[in-house]
Amino acid sequence: MMLINFHQPKKRLTAASLHFGISFSIFVLIILLLANSWYPGVYFDTEGGLQGIKIVAGIDVVLGPLLTLIVFNPQKSVRELTVDIGIIASIQIIALLWGAYTLHNQRPVAVVFWNNSFLTVPAQALDEQGYALEKLGGLGDVYPPLVYVASPHQPC
Repeated sequence: MMLINFHQPKKRLTAASLHFGISFSIFVLIILLLANSWYPGVYFDTEGGLQGIKIVAGIDVVLGPLLTLIVFNPQKSVRELTVDIGIIASIQIIALLWGAYTLHNQRPVAVVFWNNSFLTVPAQALDEQGYALEKLGGLGDVYPPLVYVASPHQPC
């Protein structure tokens, strides 16, 4: 099995470019989801949305097309090409779903004022405490909701 065919680079570049176009389209959709729903406003910069975009870009926009560029060989049979591209796409989709799952669990779902500080609370923290995230909708019209937590009284 020949991995790189240096004799027909135009076809390899075409295949990699097509894969890049598809991957970039998915990447743009994920950016819109992150910036508008999961990490709205300043939370995109302060709570990890930008780091998430870097991870997604590496997986979605770089990894898949680069693997296609390396593996694609127009001299292979259609069956071999289908298997190769299918494996690449499967790896890429699994990695992308894992990344999206992680970003979804780390999205800020509440801003808590406690002990003279504002702290963001990620979804996973409330989920681990058994708190239903749906209850947060009743705390106000702002997302993520602003919550005040009183410090427990200390005995004198």
